[in-house]
Amino acid sequence: MCICCNIPIHAGTRANAPETDVVLIIGIAATRLSDLEREWIATPSVSGVILFARNFASRTQVTELVAQIRAVREGPFLLS
Repeated sequence: MCICCNIPIHAGTRANAPETDVVLIIGIAATRLSDLEREWIATPSVSGVILFARNFASRTQVTELVAQIRAVREGPFLLS
């Protein structure tokens, strides 16, 4: 369940996704991914991550954060 909007986030493949195609772009809390955020990103309903000022500490850190996100979710995935 998304903690901001109470929309169920289902794990698994697209075949296991809800009947309606819910598309979510999520934000993350800090400069590193938590285990829960990794689970969210791996969920087919999540199609992107938006980064905010709270996610930026340095250029190196942001590069590492993007690499962490890409490691969890390969292929087409929005990072903004």
